[in-house]
Amino acid sequence: MMNPILSSDYRRKPVAARLEQARRVLTAALGNPRIRRALHEFGYGRTLLKEGLALVDQAEASRGTRANPEVPASPEVPASPDVALSARLRDGQALVRVARKAFARDRAARAHLELDVPFPSTPFLSLQVLERLAHTLLLEADLVERMEACGLPRERLTTIARGLSSARAAAYLRHLELELGQQAASEARRTLAALDAWMSDFYRVVKVALRDAPSALALLEVRVVDRAPRPMSSIDKKS
Repeated sequence: MMNPILSSDYRRKPVAARLEQARRVLTAALGNPRIRRALHEFGYGRTLLKEGLALVDQAEASRGTRANPEVPASPEVPASPDVALSARLRDGQALVRVARKAFARDRAARAHLELDVPFPSTPFLSLQVLERLAHTLLLEADLVERMEACGLPRERLTTIARGLSSARAAAYLRHLELELGQQAASEARRTLAALDAWMSDFYRVVKVALRDAPSALALLEVRVVDRAPRPMSSIDKKS
């Protein structure tokens, strides 16, 4: 008589279903003395079963972290970051044009304000440079007066400076959110892989230790797969 084919279907299920199954099965194994004794003979005693449940906890926790990365809340983050970022960059670029006009013949002021330094290629670095320029201008009354003489009043300069600071903070938080999300996704993959490997070993032991205990196998969600009848050969038919 051939041994039955046993299958848990664990690895073929979606992640959430695998986590639920692992918790159900390991909890059932821990709570059933007969199953516990049988598994203990193969090295899967209470301590190791609890280790498996700990892996389930870790995998579930990492999936929760992935869904809700802990990012500092800020009232400065705009509802439409891309739109706000573009608007603030345009304001900053307009500020640079006025400043270059205001200090066109003042080499020392241009160096102080970094107006002749090549402009950064990324939006975030551009925000930093523009924010520094706006706040440097506001620190000195003489610089503000010369900007006003070229058509940019102090009030507008202050508004631009605040907008650049807000946009830079929002851009940083957005970057942080993406970075934390990537880290959380990596941690979720790592903990799930560890649990899957543990459960694969567990089910290999279960199928040996409890092969002759169908009710125990059912409790641990292992099913018996019916073998397809072997087609009769020509020799069988003749006999």
